[in-house]
Amino acid sequence: MTPVVLALFLAIATFVHGQAPGDGSDLCTEDSIQGFPNPFFEIRPVYSASERPLMDSRDYLRLLQESGDAYVPWQSLDRDNNNTNMVVTEWTQTGTATCQGTVTACGFSVGAQENWLITQHINTVLPGGGGERLRKVTVQFEGTLNGCDISRQCRQSFELYKWETSAIDRNGATNTNNYVRVGRVSPSVTSGVTSFVDSHSIELGTTGGFYLGVVDLSTCVTLTRILVLYYVCPQETSELISRTEAIESQSLEGSPSVEGECVENSSTESGTNPILICGARGQWQVIKPCLCNPGYELDGSQDQCSECPEGTFSSGLGNGPCETCAANSDGTGTALSLCPCLQDYYRAPYEGPSVPCTQSPGPPSDLRVSNVTNTSAVLSWSPPDNGGGRPLYEIVYTIHIHDGSSTLKKVVNSTETIVTGLTPGVLYTFSVSAENDVSSQDNNINARTVNISIATVPSSVRDIQEHCTVVVWKEPAETNGPIESYLLTFRREDLSTSVASSPTYHYYVIQPRDIPPGVGPVTVEVRARNAIGLGPLSQPPVTIYCLSENPSPAPMPTPTTPECPSCPPPVTCSPAATPLPCPTCPSCPTPTCPLITSSPCPNECSLCPSIAESPPEPSSPLPLLCPTQSSCPPCEECPMEEFNVPAT
Repeated sequence: MTPVVLALFLAIATFVHGQAPGDGSDLCTEDSIQGFPNPFFEIRPVYSASERPLMDSRDYLRLLQESGDAYVPWQSLDRDNNNTNMVVTEWTQTGTATCQGTVTACGFSVGAQENWLITQHINTVLPGGGGERLRKVTVQFEGTLNGCDISRQCRQSFELYKWETSAIDRNGATNTNNYVRVGRVSPSVTSGVTSFVDSHSIELGTTGGFYLGVVDLSTCVTLTRILVLYYVCPQETSELISRTEAIESQSLEGSPSVEGECVENSSTESGTNPILICGARGQWQVIKPCLCNPGYELDGSQDQCSECPEGTFSSGLGNGPCETCAANSDGTGTALSLCPCLQDYYRAPYEGPSVPCTQSPGPPSDLRVSNVTNTSAVLSWSPPDNGGGRPLYEIVYTIHIHDGSSTLKKVVNSTETIVTGLTPGVLYTFSVSAENDVSSQDNNINARTVNISIATVPSSVRDIQEHCTVVVWKEPAETNGPIESYLLTFRREDLSTSVASSPTYHYYVIQPRDIPPGVGPVTVEVRARNAIGLGPLSQPPVTIYCLSENPSPAPMPTPTTPECPSCPPPVTCSPAATPLPCPTCPSCPTPTCPLITSSPCPNECSLCPSIAESPPEPSSPLPLLCPTQSSCPPCEECPMEEFNVPAT
């Protein structure tokens, strides 16, 4: 630079203001002077995006006044008055480099010191016209400790004071009685290292400005830079939040919140704007974050959300990567929040979208019925061969019990159950369905169901009537298959006897075998038997009056040979007719009629078929065998005679 240009720069730089910020030398703060590049600007400190300087010692050509200087910003006071011709104990400017002025205090060797370094007025009213005042600033010191000897009362610290005032003091603000101590700066240095950087926070009122006092109390220190600043959280877009500039929290009771705005394809969990706090030293703290919307993921820049590619999904708010679609689901398309299940595949209500889709189980196998009684049956089966892709332990079985008019439901988790409460004589159908945790969404219940039908024992025998020693009845209304036999139970007092009968509708009482001994009424009850078992006892019991007064059965009389009766007109015997037992007739030969069953008594007449299609009414004549002698011609057909059994 030519001497003329340098002289021009220095002439311009001598004009300074008495209030920071804005009173620095153009030579230190501008990149060019009247169109000429400024070589000193290249050494100007660089501030971070969060720093807002109020006063920086690097903005001035010199800090303390020297002979011939115009007004300079700072003042030095020797309050202990022990400057000598040999030693200057107050703060002095030691650096001569342009825009890099330094100050030093090191007078401890001549006694106790109290030397004040007072800055120019620092304005704390924020720009913008709103009149907002800073309530907190930070003072940053850079310097060196110059071999302080503890034995000679040298301190490795200095004191900070402030005088809060909104106006510039044209007297240099040298009245120290106006100042209030705010703290002590004790630089932390390690062995062999004397340089330091130390910061101190100062709380302020609402006056809008202050003077800063740095007091040397017998130390030996050189300050290469004093920076007064405040912090802001910068305007930026990061973490999916677009935010405007905010000042570091000024509240002494806590940090106020600031609203931001979520970037495209992101939102907060509540759907409102994100909330932040501008924390210490201008660091954003996110209180209510923004997250990528379903179907989107955080891209590599961390500042925006991108669509999930085909075959992947993102189910909820979050900044994680998109997931690959699970098995048996459809990943067609981009920005999917869910990969839906393919047809006939489902997820359980408690399963998330990352879980593979599964199916209902197949039907149970080998369904069978056992241990059937009058009112119960045991159902058993084997688990399905196909569990639908789900664990077999979660399968339950739903049993529907149909009786033709109503349906009952029962749910079990085993492969066997006892069904109770069945009604004799009713045909039941049992439907067993296998179900897992997705079956409630599958309407095709027939595909997982097996059925089996069973008949219970017969219902009660109907219309029981007695004709002294003959008991007749009608078949049960519900036989549930062919009737195999009937069981008659005779009761007298506390005794009973049971006699099995052929599947006919009547029975000839045989004494004394059938009737319990004793005195008192004789009752009879009849039960029908099919392939399943015995039906219920007929109700109420029927009393046989002609047998009820006999104290005990009399011995059978000696049979006599009756005369040969004349044969009645021929009557055709019907093979389909129901047979009736013959009366006791030991001397009768085997008749020529077709025989159906053997006589229950040895050496007695066999049974003849009845010509009637149904049991005869009590007033109807009952068919009997023909009493014949060997000399009598055989009867070709059975006659119909009134039943008359000789007294026994």
